[in-house]
Amino acid sequence: AAAMSCSAAAVARPGRGGASEAPRVYAMARRHGLPLSACLTVLLTELVPFAHDVPGLPPSLELRRQAVAIAGELSSPWLGLFTDLLIRGDTSGAESVLEAGLLRVRHPLQRIALLSQRAASARSRGLPAIADARWAAIAAAAERDGRPAVLVAYRAFRAQISGEPLNERELEDRVALLARAPAGVRAGHAFTIATFHTARGDFARAIPHFDRALAIADSFADRGIGVDYRLNKGRALSRMGLMADAERILREGLHLSAGTNLTYTRAELWHNLSHTHEGTGAMALAVAASDSFVALASLLDREPIRIISRRDAGLLRLNLGWHAAAHAQFDAMVRLIDAERQNHHWAGEY
Repeated sequence: AAAMSCSAAAVARPGRGGASEAPRVYAMARRHGLPLSACLTVLLTELVPFAHDVPGLPPSLELRRQAVAIAGELSSPWLGLFTDLLIRGDTSGAESVLEAGLLRVRHPLQRIALLSQRAASARSRGLPAIADARWAAIAAAAERDGRPAVLVAYRAFRAQISGEPLNERELEDRVALLARAPAGVRAGHAFTIATFHTARGDFARAIPHFDRALAIADSFADRGIGVDYRLNKGRALSRMGLMADAERILREGLHLSAGTNLTYTRAELWHNLSHTHEGTGAMALAVAASDSFVALASLLDREPIRIISRRDAGLLRLNLGWHAAAHAQFDAMVRLIDAERQNHHWAGEY
């Protein structure tokens, strides 16, 4: 029964219906007497927007508390509850959630996620000394553990959560350490180095690392990872002005992802392809790619790229002098913003 309920929930993941499908899946599980398994509960919390109740589901906070009760060995339910409380203004409650999570989460990689958020939270509350001490403790624990994935996870979480720059030499030193690590870890590490360079605008230095990440990902036939890496490499090539190379790698990603449920990534591939064509002056191709971006993004409930796709389509048409068509796209954007109650600055810009 638990497997059945989780399979049903998988249908409702972003790209296959999104938050609008969550109440249907929840009602089906209850109607058939299926237990709210750990898998189902965690998936449902991923579909529910933070600090926002969805009709047909228990209140957002109640659902997230069920998730930590049922799947408390994972970091994601605790981080979800932390974020929900933080958005609601309950800072002390959010902090206590992280402390409670650390009492239950035992796996090193899962603990690093909670410990990293705890350190970043101290800095956001104006406690830099405490934040530094917490980061130092995480680093020491990762070094004591010594396993490649743990060491890399610490650096990745620190960069992702705190926004602090990665140390390039340290990242490069990990390459030798990762020589015997699983392929997925090695691919992820190469990708991390590539994004380290792209974040600093050094796209040329990023490309060899994207190539290494892609070679490893393709060797163990993980289509989803390969598609995501192609998206990021294509974006970097486009920023370098290598439009033909960018188009080729982005189209590779679209070909590999055909027939999959990688809706978000496919939408972003069309998004970047539209900008690439626009950069070469191929405006008919840019409009066609933009339309594909809009069509796929429209399938993603409450994802900001739904709004972005309409904004981009409007700007593209505005620059072509197609004012009525531009207004239609901008008006659709504003309707989404009003319905989803987010990203109002783009409505103001219009």
